[in-house]
Amino acid sequence: MTKQTKIIQTGSGNLAFADIHDSEFNIFIGKSYQYQDLLEQLRTQEKLLSLTPDTEEAERLAISQQIGRLNNFIEQFKWDVLSLAEQFNRTPINTERLQRAKEFFDKGDFAEARAVLETELEQMLDEQTRLLIKREEYEADTLPKLRSNGEQFFILGLLTQLDYSKPNWFSDSCRYFEQSIKSYPTKDHVFHYAVFLWKHNRVAEAEKYYRKYLEDFASELSLEERAGALNNLGLLHWDSNEYEKGLAECQEALEIFKELSIDNEDRYLAQVAGGLNNVAMFYGELDDDRKALQGYEEALKIYRRLAEKSPLYLFDVAKLLSNAGSITTAKKDHKRALAQFKEALAILNALSKTKLPDIPFYVATALHNLGRLYADMGDYKLAAEAYEDSLSIRLDLAKTNPMVYLPEASCTLSNLAFLYFKAAPDREKSVDYALETIRVLLPLYEQVPFTQTYFHTAINVLQGWNISSEEIEKLIETRSSVETRQDGN
Repeated sequence: MTKQTKIIQTGSGNLAFADIHDSEFNIFIGKSYQYQDLLEQLRTQEKLLSLTPDTEEAERLAISQQIGRLNNFIEQFKWDVLSLAEQFNRTPINTERLQRAKEFFDKGDFAEARAVLETELEQMLDEQTRLLIKREEYEADTLPKLRSNGEQFFILGLLTQLDYSKPNWFSDSCRYFEQSIKSYPTKDHVFHYAVFLWKHNRVAEAEKYYRKYLEDFASELSLEERAGALNNLGLLHWDSNEYEKGLAECQEALEIFKELSIDNEDRYLAQVAGGLNNVAMFYGELDDDRKALQGYEEALKIYRRLAEKSPLYLFDVAKLLSNAGSITTAKKDHKRALAQFKEALAILNALSKTKLPDIPFYVATALHNLGRLYADMGDYKLAAEAYEDSLSIRLDLAKTNPMVYLPEASCTLSNLAFLYFKAAPDREKSVDYALETIRVLLPLYEQVPFTQTYFHTAINVLQGWNISSEEIEKLIETRSSVETRQDGN
């Protein structure tokens, strides 16, 4: 998107312009006879005022008023000239008449610049008529074809994203979605592609399309759509470790959903609860456990209420319990945290019969959080078991979609590496988990910022076992080559 030019007016009335320096401005406005004439009028009035006796109050007042009017007129004239200069700067000079008009403008001859365009006014009107006819033809003929072309590319992208067996399914899907947007961008297509990129941990690219959605289609978006996009953008900034930015976006989304829920609670109460959960997540990451726990508990009450009418909301209850358990673990309220994780897992296991697609992911998350709790309690055997169960699920999910699930698996791998290094020392297991963390993250950690912590944890663990940098590189190379051969078989 083209950068907006900023015009800043200071308190003294002087004008500063982003693309035109004061020296440049003074040169071309100084050449203007209109400007010089205004300055001469001002000097005449100022001299007249100095020669008028103080006793002539009425005459001095009239002269002062004229000086004020001239000063205001000069400042407005300067502003108008700057605005015109900015327009020339951003307009392609692609016709002879524009070239000649700009040449006169640069010389300070603004009247001649205007005359160049005025003398060709009839020709400009003829061009306009012809172009408007072409636009109508474009809108009636070419535009529908572009839209159809865009729809076809989009459908191809949707079909391709379903074929995990195809080696290049992800890159091909991206290409088709981008071709669709190139032909005919719609808010639905742009939003879908932003979500698609985000779910596959393409953080920078996803942010670009969320911004496009919010900015290019601002006038088309309902409050609900804007809030949904802000919420997703906030969570994307969670993935890129930009917590302050993400918190602000999720808070704005939450306020919109709260406002919408006043008149339509049935429709928007669940979004309010989801927004409270997201804001609480950021507060937890920013070490404000009080606000985090407050948000989780408020959201949990809403979801329990909703679950009384629709049992499917129990899924959200389980997710909230798992999130809240992480905070109560940090607050050393182990008994409460254990109860929260156990209830979350019980709900998820009961819901597994419903075949909801995300159940295994959240079971793995709850088990991972439970492992952290047991480690904090000093029960390293149960911690390792919970981590192992979580890792098994995450690696199994990664078989079909590694870009989504390997980052999550790397978190559990790094925790196991650290557990066997610090809490329950076992060099062989610790080194093995650390090397596996690094291996799975090597193709990912630069484009998925939140995994960089896990990567560095693994490196630190290996160094903690007094393994040199050279040895680490050799071990990683060996492990990667073994995995490559196994994949080839």
